[in-house]
Amino acid sequence: MKKSILILATASMVLFTGAAHAFFFSTAVKLGTSRAADPGRWGFNMGVQMEVSPIPYLLIGMDQQAYWSNWSETFSTSASDATHDMWNSPLLFTIKINFGNPLENVFVPYITGGIGYSWMSDELQYPDYYTAGSTYIPSRTIRRYYEGMAWQAIAGFMYNWASGSDTGFGLGLEGGYRGCKMESGIYNKDMSGWIVNFVMQFSLDVR
Repeated sequence: MKKSILILATASMVLFTGAAHAFFFSTAVKLGTSRAADPGRWGFNMGVQMEVSPIPYLLIGMDQQAYWSNWSETFSTSASDATHDMWNSPLLFTIKINFGNPLENVFVPYITGGIGYSWMSDELQYPDYYTAGSTYIPSRTIRRYYEGMAWQAIAGFMYNWASGSDTGFGLGLEGGYRGCKMESGIYNKDMSGWIVNFVMQFSLDVR
């Protein structure tokens, strides 16, 4: 926990120090899918990214992502399926390079790198059932909370409705890889995997 507080505090200070002298702001909403190595499944991915900079070509920001997956597992001891529910929420400090100005150029490719910390809830719900000897086993829930370092590398492009004004709107697509190793006591989860997102971005230049 001390590591996570230190990382987030440092990233916040860097972000807001830059914002005090920044003139270009960007906010993006992301919806898509990502894959986690453990459990080896694709799930729903969403995120919100906020960035600031004196120039529109190199931006610093914060990216809050969330991975969710829900599925059923069959156990030989039960006549019903157990339900598995998993949430992973990485918070990343990011640096983004735009190969163009979103307020002036229609097509703008970009790359983004990020590092931060992640928290995860992993819940497995077992239904009640009767054993072969007619013994009743009540339902139960096993829930564990994980945390660990996270990083990601992303490449994408935006199609902007660029008018040369102080505000802009764009739609785009991005993909990349997220590294995320989680721990909960003696238990470990590897939530690393590929990411694909549709992006809706709003830009503002207040100079």
